[in-house]
Amino acid sequence: MADFIQKKMETNGIVGLVCGIVKDGELAWKKAYGYADLENEIEVKTDTIFLLASVSKTVTATAAMILYERGEIDLETDINEYLPFQVIHPKYSDIPITAKMLLTHTSSISDSSYNELEDSVLYVREDEEMEYDLASLLEEYFTEDGEFYDPELCFSDKKPGIKYDYSNVGTSLLGYLVEVISEQSLEDFCKENIFKPLGMKNTSWFLKNLDLEKVTLPYYDSENTNGHYESPDYPDGMLRSTVEDMARFLIMFIQNGEYKGKRILQEKTAELMKDTHFEYKEEGETNRIGLTWYYLDYGDDESYLGHAGSEEGVTTSMFYEVNSEVGVLVFCNTSNAEISEIEDYLFQLEL
Repeated sequence: MADFIQKKMETNGIVGLVCGIVKDGELAWKKAYGYADLENEIEVKTDTIFLLASVSKTVTATAAMILYERGEIDLETDINEYLPFQVIHPKYSDIPITAKMLLTHTSSISDSSYNELEDSVLYVREDEEMEYDLASLLEEYFTEDGEFYDPELCFSDKKPGIKYDYSNVGTSLLGYLVEVISEQSLEDFCKENIFKPLGMKNTSWFLKNLDLEKVTLPYYDSENTNGHYESPDYPDGMLRSTVEDMARFLIMFIQNGEYKGKRILQEKTAELMKDTHFEYKEEGETNRIGLTWYYLDYGDDESYLGHAGSEEGVTTSMFYEVNSEVGVLVFCNTSNAEISEIEDYLFQLEL
């Protein structure tokens, strides 16, 4: 086993990696490989903390759905009913954007303007001060006199609700909705309603709340790092956690909202998140998305539900096979790493 994974790491230039297998409601297997800090020869351990990139979106979605089941947010209501500033598609001002659209990436909110933001805005290094927070970044993005507003780039040319268009900004807006409605930071809300109940002791949206000695450095290639960083649009990808903590979260979701007697979501809410809410074609294939969690289907009998992530210095994945309810988590600290063969290998292991 170790030889196969280590060989794939060498072939793909992966500096450090941790992986785990979830089975029968437990983290049945976990293993760490490589380095968390190459220069100082600090090895990855199974409790090493990794930046999760877009796997973070599943936690943001869960926070929003906790508010939904409390009756504090309606998935079909115009989000402007909750926000302190207006988010309106300039070409379709009569069509409201809803939380469900944010959860399914069908809001027509585009990342095109976001992708043109300077690195100094999106990647704030340890020794730098953040110029924007989540609220100010989004306000500058969506309001007509905002610094980053461009009616041609901030929104697609499609009507809200009819086309899948993956949007980091859309998920950040969903996280901001959680903050506005709950009157708490997303960090505090998640800590109170998700992290503490599940015993996720090494999980946070912010570096300041973690032991930096346990956090792996992100590597943009097999040898080089720019150090730790954060971003004002953190709900779409800045969660840091361990494979052990996220295994608890995944098990909770597999088990329809409950983990070892702790209920995070009502059963019907978890099932709603797993339902197919939108189908779209990509490269000739039909794809399905639930509420943020998405399906990878292979024929009629093999289906996986989860999320993957890619960010500067990290590549991540968290999926479970729907029929067997066996889950695999793979987190690595290297940009654009090819980890699919490692995932496939772990799903095929007999435990």
